[in-house]
Amino acid sequence: MRVLIIDPVKEEVREGEIDPANTLAGMQKIVEGLICRAHIDEASGDEIYVNDEGLFVEEQSFFSVEGGHQPFAGCGVVVRYDEDGNTQGTNTPVADLARRITWHGMNPPLPGDDEDPLRLRFLMR
Repeated sequence: MRVLIIDPVKEEVREGEIDPANTLAGMQKIVEGLICRAHIDEASGDEIYVNDEGLFVEEQSFFSVEGGHQPFAGCGVVVRYDEDGNTQGTNTPVADLARRITWHGMNPPLPGDDEDPLRLRFLMR
């Protein structure tokens, strides 16, 4: 089944394949850990999953997605679900998703940084 992989280390979005008979294992292999739903794109029906413990990994790279609520740590995998809740491949073009991704390297912005420039100085005291 076709999935999209968001790789913040290589700063690329690419196609991938997982076994439709074992989607959980395939998704966990891509994110290198237990999966956690991080973002739902209402327009396309795509869902992004990341490593549930990605923030605990040292020297982790981050990405954010347009419309998302925060930066995400590590790789993401994109799938969708049918009306019965069965995992389906995505048909979103790589270029469409890539345009909506921002790469942060190892320095993700803190929530609220753009709303209150003094917030960062306060947190660093």
